[in-house]
Amino acid sequence: MLADRLVERVPLRLARRDWLLIITYGVLLDCEEQTGEDMLGQTAAFTAPTARIMQGLLWGALRRQDPSLTIRDVGAFITPRVAPAILAALQKAFVASMPEPEKRKTKDGGKIRKPMSWLQTRAVARIELGLSDKEFLNETPRSFRALRIAYVEHQRWVELVAGGIRESVVNFSGRAKQAVSASKYVIHSKPDDDEPEKDIGEVIYEQMMKGQQRA
Repeated sequence: MLADRLVERVPLRLARRDWLLIITYGVLLDCEEQTGEDMLGQTAAFTAPTARIMQGLLWGALRRQDPSLTIRDVGAFITPRVAPAILAALQKAFVASMPEPEKRKTKDGGKIRKPMSWLQTRAVARIELGLSDKEFLNETPRSFRALRIAYVEHQRWVELVAGGIRESVVNFSGRAKQAVSASKYVIHSKPDDDEPEKDIGEVIYEQMMKGQQRA
């Protein structure tokens, strides 16, 4: 699977077999269904997992390579002797499969966005990125975020170009009470925008104007 080749796969020797671990949305959902824990909205499940969560994560990760494995099979793999190595491998796979942490504003009225729920994430996968359910479940959060940022960047650029046309029409019509900016017609903002309170279209427009001035 492509997701397996785009992120670091963490090796783990277990039950006389070599495994390569990654954490996809499918792995997280498998674990959540087994444990009832929220696997999207918190990291404690990886930093200090219970025995049940570790078993669920390991099962989800291993069954991608061997679908015949049951949750009981994986539970039998986890012994006191190998548990530390399993935990270390799962934590390393988690770090490799997750996107870089966002820079979230906490001062001057900045808001911290909550992580998307399963329903929201799946909706974005289907509507924005056009992923099937199978494709979505095989994505890692890291690759999913890269796809979404690329999508939003493309949409913003298209909207800015269209806004430039509207800007010219309005500003040169002789009817506008005040000049308008193309950035005002940009509706997509970056998912990881450092300044969510500022219209991202204005940022791009300002950068374009500075570039023209330097030229």
